[in-house]
Amino acid sequence: TFDLATSDSGIPTFERPSVGELLLRIRTGSASDCDVPDCPTTTILKASDGVLRRASADTGAEYPALSPIKTTGEMPGVTEVLSRLMPYAFADIDDLVPSAKGGHIPFLIALTAVARPRRVVEVGTLRGAGFLAICQSIFRNALESEAIAISSWSVGADQADEYRNTFETSRFLTRKYASFAGFLRQQHDVAADRFSDGSLDLLLLDGFCEDVPLRRALEIWLPKLSSRGLLIVHDTNAHKGPFGVWRVWDDIAAEYPALAFPHAEGLGLACIGSDAPAEIVELCRIAGENRHLKSLLYQHFERLGDMSAELFSRRYDMAQSEARAQAEGAQAEELSWLKQEVESLRADNGQLREVLQGKLAHAIPG
Repeated sequence: TFDLATSDSGIPTFERPSVGELLLRIRTGSASDCDVPDCPTTTILKASDGVLRRASADTGAEYPALSPIKTTGEMPGVTEVLSRLMPYAFADIDDLVPSAKGGHIPFLIALTAVARPRRVVEVGTLRGAGFLAICQSIFRNALESEAIAISSWSVGADQADEYRNTFETSRFLTRKYASFAGFLRQQHDVAADRFSDGSLDLLLLDGFCEDVPLRRALEIWLPKLSSRGLLIVHDTNAHKGPFGVWRVWDDIAAEYPALAFPHAEGLGLACIGSDAPAEIVELCRIAGENRHLKSLLYQHFERLGDMSAELFSRRYDMAQSEARAQAEGAQAEELSWLKQEVESLRADNGQLREVLQGKLAHAIPG
């Protein structure tokens, strides 16, 4: 059994509550043991009266509905919205994995910081670029949030080599967020039964190429959004091959306040809840009514995504170079020590030889 919440990752995390108060997420068995796509290899242990009890699949929803939060005060202006959103977007990326969606990481970090979702679910996680971005924002901004990634982490045979060990890699990178983040390795329609209606403030849908499966996922998951609910959909600007997400997104954008970034295959944001965060609603209004500001907003986050990825890559290369230099320095130091030991042993050997020769000379009659 791999204990995700209490294992020592060697990376600082929030101060942990007592075991009786902590929601532990553990993975039972190994990924290779689960050949059935909806095999629930992630199990939830919840604390009740200080005693940990296993929550079985037939106990109903494990994630209750969130309390309503009414939006108060006047709608913020354009300047206020942008001044709140932009500073968060310049945060360094802590975890970057190979992904065509990496260009949206700065926006996801900023969105999470401003919207302050109490519970986040990403459906269709693979490498986890977006999920890690949200976890980073929760961690850095000390938000009272929990995040759950839901996926079977299975791909076709033609992609097996490219996506080998993606679940293990995602789980490893997320260990430092174990106090609030976890995984459900299930088909999303099975995992949905764990969540009550109104239990999510932020829902991300990824990995849907064709419009029919996406529409089915929306039927299942949109009721799970709270009155503050926000929806993120990936690949809204992908038009090659079987991709049909854009058709579904057009319908969503026609019904709810929304915006869609065209870069990195596209990312759509929609304010589904009746009391969605005012700053995000206003951001969508800006994008819909002011073409000039929308263009600047899109260009800003596209460029920022590219620059952030490049900066992370350079930081990573520098860290690797420093690690190699330290390793080479340690090897050089060890080699110097070994040389000194060899010289010392040679000297000792010479002295021993002289002693033995002297003793032999006295022992053998002349």
